[in-house]
Amino acid sequence: MGTTDHFAGYLGRRTPEDHVLAIGRFVALLLAICLMAGCATPVVPSPSASESPSASASASVPPPLEGDVIAFHSDPGGRDDFYEIRADGTGVRQITDGAETVAFPYWSPDGSRIAYVCCSRGEPAVWVMNADGSNPIQLTDAPSGEPTWSADGAEIAYASYADESIWLVRPDGTQRRPLSQQGAGPTWSPDSGRIAFFSRRDFPGKDQRNELYIVNEDGTGEIRLTNDTAEDILPDWSPDSSRLAWIRTVDGTPHVFVMNADGSHVRQLTDGPDVDDAADWSPDGSRILFVRYLDGADPLTLGQGNAEIFTVSADGGEEVNLTRNEQWDGYPAWSPDGLQIAYGVNDGQQFNLMLMDADGTNVRALPGAPAAVTANDCCPAWRP
Repeated sequence: MGTTDHFAGYLGRRTPEDHVLAIGRFVALLLAICLMAGCATPVVPSPSASESPSASASASVPPPLEGDVIAFHSDPGGRDDFYEIRADGTGVRQITDGAETVAFPYWSPDGSRIAYVCCSRGEPAVWVMNADGSNPIQLTDAPSGEPTWSADGAEIAYASYADESIWLVRPDGTQRRPLSQQGAGPTWSPDSGRIAFFSRRDFPGKDQRNELYIVNEDGTGEIRLTNDTAEDILPDWSPDSSRLAWIRTVDGTPHVFVMNADGSHVRQLTDGPDVDDAADWSPDGSRILFVRYLDGADPLTLGQGNAEIFTVSADGGEEVNLTRNEQWDGYPAWSPDGLQIAYGVNDGQQFNLMLMDADGTNVRALPGAPAAVTANDCCPAWRP
């Protein structure tokens, strides 16, 4: 690990190219990155945070950072962990110690805990810890990932790669239950009533493709939202839970679409010959953030080619390129107030953390993990 190949293996699984493939390959990619990361070394869950490799290195836990805080992944010296930093570039500190974390931290709605994916016994599993890195708990035993919190923080939905299904579990690891068979990419609605996901269940074999679905949190009322010949993946809820943005492949090229949460009023927002990925609503619901891979850039080959960060009005209109450079820009994240965007930029050698205003101005670098060696600082997530 310690190279951009690690990120390509994990993060690339969420791209349209991967999701066109069978779920078997989808799972294989996850397992592959664990082996690349050296995760085959046993990481056995422990009943106490002090004994767990995911626990904070500090015996005395410092008080939480005040102000706008960003958690991120870094790998100084090839050792993967989570760090946090204030948006003004101060207060950077390590949260985990030798946790072999995989890319993204997922904050609980109240900012008190972080869900994450970690390789245990060579398999990716969902974990949760306090925001300071203490009290890590392994929530899943079988290969799994993609955790998403309910709005009240009472449950976490995740994708099980062992049986290709969606499950729910409480943050203390109790009351684990299946929600829906054969699905991936779960995302919980802000009103906590429903979970959207995608699945190939209705189109197996040679006609294999993914469609979007919604199910109530109690497992009832499941409906399919899309029914076409396109590949439909990666749904993202609007802040008011009334609409979904997602990625649909049109004539071989993925683009951003929106529709009402009942599947009506489908609208294509982006167009052109280049791949669009990772649609993300602004906090006020007015714009959608996405990444575009220009001039043949490959989402699976980080640092090669030109990836740019764009926004587009949720009601349609001109696409706005925020980054406008020749480097690989990706993994953007809105600040809670929608005024700033954190992201990663790859210069061909490593990832660095960046921050810009929501209109693409006032670009500045964040320090990242303190290290005397090369480190990939990636995948920022703002504390709510």
